[in-house]
Amino acid sequence: MPLTSARPHRLRAGLGALALLSAALPTALATPAYAADCATSYTTPGPYVCTVPAGATKVVFTVTGAGGGGGGNGLSSGAGGGGGSTVQCTATGLAGLELRIRVGDGGGGGRLEGAGGAGGDGVTPGGNGASSSFRNSYVLLPMGSGGGGGGGSYIETTRSRGDLLINAGGGGGGGGADGAAYDYGLPSFYDGAGGGGGGGRGDAAGAQGRVPAGGKGAPGGGAGGNGGKARESAKTANATGGRGAAKGTCTTRPKRGVGVTVNSAAAGTNGRPGAYAQGSVPGGAGGGNGGKGCDNTATTPAAKGGGGRVTIAFS
Repeated sequence: MPLTSARPHRLRAGLGALALLSAALPTALATPAYAADCATSYTTPGPYVCTVPAGATKVVFTVTGAGGGGGGNGLSSGAGGGGGSTVQCTATGLAGLELRIRVGDGGGGGRLEGAGGAGGDGVTPGGNGASSSFRNSYVLLPMGSGGGGGGGSYIETTRSRGDLLINAGGGGGGGGADGAAYDYGLPSFYDGAGGGGGGGRGDAAGAQGRVPAGGKGAPGGGAGGNGGKARESAKTANATGGRGAAKGTCTTRPKRGVGVTVNSAAAGTNGRPGAYAQGSVPGGAGGGNGGKGCDNTATTPAAKGGGGRVTIAFS
């Protein structure tokens, strides 16, 4: 009897142990959800956090900053925004580490009289373009407001800032065109508004544009273009384009076991200056293209700068 009564208990115990082992196996052997965690491409501006797969030996990052917005029109077309920079690097020693990612937003476009383009958000945001407005004047043709600077894009490890830090700056906003108005029956000419500086690396944002000077870019970001200088001839244009961002950078702390090699780095190109002609003025090329300057007959804002991008490849 003791033998026969013990068998069911042993059988039940054995089955229970087998069930526990079966339940544990899928967890131990499951493939990490790489695609569900770190994506291969981030194109929507904003912040992200993901973890590098445990088995990744090398990670290739391509980071691009956003472009500056185009300048608003006045007596002539506004200037184009500067392009964002780009950098590609290969990093080692990141397996299992968490990454903080930021994709910069393009700077807003200036317009014919009114608020300047908004600076694009990013690791350090771009500066706002200067506004254009008149008081105590009958406005015949007001000047253009400046385009906003593009936001910078970046990647860093969350374990300790500086283990890996990748930055690509944003381009500067394009300068607004100059304008004219009648004061007490006499023509008066006004400077255009400057574009905002592009965002870059570090903690300081791009500076806001003024009239007529463009804002200074954050370290690594492009400077805003200057507004057009007041002149008595309506057949010229002198608003300057936003400056392209400086080459992106990749830095690390080798003693922490993270290595990095820069594969390529390119600065953004400058936006085209304003032109006395109908039609939009091209922005600079780069990670995020600069916005087109306003057509001198337009009533809508100039184009917004192209957004930044981050791509990741594991091996």
